[in-house]
Amino acid sequence: MSYEIKPLKPFEKFYAKRNEKEKAVIKSKFELLKNDPYDSNSLDIKKLKGFTNRYRLRVWDYRIIYEIYDEVLIIIAIDGDNRGDVYK
Repeated sequence: MSYEIKPLKPFEKFYAKRNEKEKAVIKSKFELLKNDPYDSNSLDIKKLKGFTNRYRLRVWDYRIIYEIYDEVLIIIAIDGDNRGDVYK
């Protein structure tokens, strides 16, 4: 059972600005996320307060905000940015 990741425009802009090394690390984290989006042991994941299905994934100094939809096996990558800027 593997989830599909669908990026929104703000995440696509964030991803496009990263260098090749950062893109490779983000891609590898997404591969792990696709298999188990709730695995906080191998990924640095936290549930965001005030939301029912919104989480954040930490990749170096970046935070990637995403939502999980278990009914249809989809993860929507909402946005990504530096730690202080992504939550605004």
